[in-house]
Amino acid sequence: GSVIPVNIIEIDPQGVYKISTLTTVRNSEISFKLNEPFIEETLDGRKANTTATRKGNMLHLDQKGNKGEKDTVMTREVDGDFMNMELIVDDIVCKRVYKRMPDDEQI
Repeated sequence: GSVIPVNIIEIDPQGVYKISTLTTVRNSEISFKLNEPFIEETLDGRKANTTATRKGNMLHLDQKGNKGEKDTVMTREVDGDFMNMELIVDDIVCKRVYKRMPDDEQI
């Protein structure tokens, strides 16, 4: 099986965002409202105080680590059929590009 992740981003009528990340190894899901801090359990087991904001097609998640932990910034920007994601810790930047799947393709 592939470990290439699939991201599903949904926004419900009440403005709740849900981001699901699916792989054959592990799945994760977070739900939040913009500009409202929430506790996020990260994939590495930390509990970060996260606040999400959005400007245009850019979704920005600011994760504040607990004492002794690093702060993290995660951005997702949709550009046509592509979503560019950056994960930033200190001066290290990880970049990933997602491509929209056809509507009839199975996850």
